[in-house]
Amino acid sequence: MTPATRLPNERGFTLIELLVSLAILSMVATLLLGGVVSAGTLARRAEQADGAASEISAAQTILRHRIEGLRPVRRLDSSDPMMDVGGTEGRFDFFAVPPAGDPTSGVQKYRLVLSATGDLILFRAPELTDSFDLRSYGVTGWKASRLIGGATSLSISYYGAGKAGPLRSWRSFWDDNATAPELVRIRVGFAPGDPRVWPDLVIRPAVSVDLACDPETQTRNCGNRA
Repeated sequence: MTPATRLPNERGFTLIELLVSLAILSMVATLLLGGVVSAGTLARRAEQADGAASEISAAQTILRHRIEGLRPVRRLDSSDPMMDVGGTEGRFDFFAVPPAGDPTSGVQKYRLVLSATGDLILFRAPELTDSFDLRSYGVTGWKASRLIGGATSLSISYYGAGKAGPLRSWRSFWDDNATAPELVRIRVGFAPGDPRVWPDLVIRPAVSVDLACDPETQTRNCGNRA
């Protein structure tokens, strides 16, 4: 049927109707595309959160196993009975055995620190090494295990009775004591906007030896320590 023979009630789309239809289709396409992008973003964020949680869980598991297995090694550079374990807010030194299945044999000295680049690192070295001084602050020759990266702070606290008396409390350092701390608390911070969260990690070392007590008569009350 040609335009000349079109019936009176038949008409085509006007230019305005076409433009309105195109605008509506464009809005629908935009909304659909936005929904797809948002879903993809949420999926990526969920995947990243799961990965971050797994990374932190693995790091905390390693630290818990090593510190719970702390060994009562006596310091040889002092005439007083002192356990070779201690540290500050930013460093913790202790002795423990390697994890099961590790080819390394013998007791190892461990050192937990936060590097200048934000890596939480657990160093270790053999107890009987004669290549370097285990009590020095350097870590040349130590084997490093990176636990997590991108951290901004490390805070380590120690609970127990210090040298000054029997009062138990949280302390920012632990050194020159005949016992290990009763509890060790490790906190790690991240930069604003970092989705990772480090739950407070509180560990009770299994060792309960007091080097100042007679090994045959050790009790919970040794001298003036409760």
